[in-house]
Amino acid sequence: MAKRKISKLVEEREWKNFKVPVRSIGIIADIKNIKAFEVLEQLKDQFNIKSKNFKTLLYAENHQSVKDYSGQLYSLRDIDMKASIKNEELEKFTSERVDLLITFAEENNTAVHLITAFCAAGIKVGRYRKNEALYDIILQADNDLELFTEELLKYIKYFKKSKNE
Repeated sequence: MAKRKISKLVEEREWKNFKVPVRSIGIIADIKNIKAFEVLEQLKDQFNIKSKNFKTLLYAENHQSVKDYSGQLYSLRDIDMKASIKNEELEKFTSERVDLLITFAEENNTAVHLITAFCAAGIKVGRYRKNEALYDIILQADNDLELFTEELLKYIKYFKKSKNE
């Protein structure tokens, strides 16, 4: 059911122009990639993003509290059997548009891909070609966060340069 919902959301997505400079960022990760937040949060400073415009979401299977993470959590209990969101905070996260949405999760994490599909974003960035319909940019950097961030910054600079031309 969830994979069909993802396909439907991708088809219905309203394509809006990516805005530069980036003024808001959302990051979604799963528990296996929690260290991604440490590196990706540096983007907040690099783009001079205000805290209120920088949001993180972590998927944890059992909705357990996670040491050293104070952002928003979700689990499968926040999604119903029809692959709809049943948690008000999660609904708010997905409906508030961000300029840049980064998903750093395992390739086959359907729960993360579902929430990514629900999110309103100017541009969505992910890591795996298998999920290319879901993302505008795919950066194949495996688990190398430094390389992922470096490549992402190159794309943003390119968009900024092409906007100014």
